[in-house]
Amino acid sequence: MENPNVFEVQTLKDGRWMIEQRCRNEEEAVAEARELFDSRHFQSVKVVREAFDQAAKLYRETTVFSLPNGNGDTGERMIDERKKTTSRPKKAVKQKSAKPQKRSLFDFLRE
Repeated sequence: MENPNVFEVQTLKDGRWMIEQRCRNEEEAVAEARELFDSRHFQSVKVVREAFDQAAKLYRETTVFSLPNGNGDTGERMIDERKKTTSRPKKAVKQKSAKPQKRSLFDFLRE
């Protein structure tokens, strides 16, 4: 038995994608995405189709709609069912800058 497609409505706010809703129908998901984008609370919205491939035991995700156009992910992504963990990008290491030495009031008076 083949699993039906699921459509996720995702929103971008403050640099972070969040899943707002999951739908079984693409038209319903696109209408919800348009409504969310028109509310002007989000920088971008997209609809991602998620389907499970029984033979490969993978989830296949494809972006089917995004606003503003071209700002979402494009193409297909495969997620291994056994390794369905999210990884966060590594934070950049800040280099320490040389701090000026603390000076006392007497140091200023001697100069």
